[in-house]
Amino acid sequence: MKKVLIHLGLPKTATTSLQHNVLQPLHDQGIINFLGKNIDFCEISTTVKVHNYTGRFIRDVVEGKLTIEEGRRLLETHLVDSKLNVFSDEGIMVAYPNTQNLPLADKFKNLKVLLDGYNVHITFTLRDPVDYFYSLYVQLHPDYYAQIKPLNTFEKLSEKLFKQPEDILFESFFYDKYLPQLTSFFDVTFTYFEDLKKNNVVYYQSWAQLLEMDTIVFQDLFERKHINKKSKKTEGSNKLFSLKFIEVKAQNILSHNRYLFNVIKRVYNLIGLKKLLNTRLVLTTVHKKPSGEDLVKLNALLSYKMYNK
Repeated sequence: MKKVLIHLGLPKTATTSLQHNVLQPLHDQGIINFLGKNIDFCEISTTVKVHNYTGRFIRDVVEGKLTIEEGRRLLETHLVDSKLNVFSDEGIMVAYPNTQNLPLADKFKNLKVLLDGYNVHITFTLRDPVDYFYSLYVQLHPDYYAQIKPLNTFEKLSEKLFKQPEDILFESFFYDKYLPQLTSFFDVTFTYFEDLKKNNVVYYQSWAQLLEMDTIVFQDLFERKHINKKSKKTEGSNKLFSLKFIEVKAQNILSHNRYLFNVIKRVYNLIGLKKLLNTRLVLTTVHKKPSGEDLVKLNALLSYKMYNK
């Protein structure tokens, strides 16, 4: 039975280091069959260079963009009997503003049906939810939140969270609400982003066991400075601005007509509009981290239990 390891993130938990430093090199050495995600991303130009994303169809099935039947056909084509098959894509967990987002419950059901009959294990890296909430906001701000006036500061988004915690935008921050369903569907291993600073041996051992390799070898790979490091030209949490929201709106409008979408996409890329709309401008103001009463309220609202601890 083919063995499959699915890494669902969370985002902002060193997933890029795992993908670039460990998973891709192991694939290149013939040790595992890595289906991606492995990309480079420039924060200013938003240029994306894809090194390995052969398993993109898995995310498409999970998000309801591709049929289960087609996904299972592609699985049989891409999975290898003799190796551990690994797919890593933290974006599955994210709800993007002003876009159509499938609830996590439906995503998990789609993943379960897609992988039925395979030997599947899920690995999940958790992070303090308040830190995760802030870090993800900073990441999504230039392309999404900057264009939404009621949500264009972290303080505004926090206020919305306090008033509407059930909004799908906040779903991935409430671990205790969705993880029980995931653990009822799959065997799940949890690691913690904080262990990388406080007790990285625990983190390394857990991942080495998942990948069926020596802990020291994993550590050596993980800690090296990878060549294809994400290109960042801003420091800290500087605010960025782009016109990508126009592209996002157009995608939503055209999403129901795949043929027209593909035609317009080719023209859009050919005439250089994509580069123009995606280029980011650096603003001088920095995002303010939660503090004071807001921090207390966020910690109380997003409190969670420790899994596998």
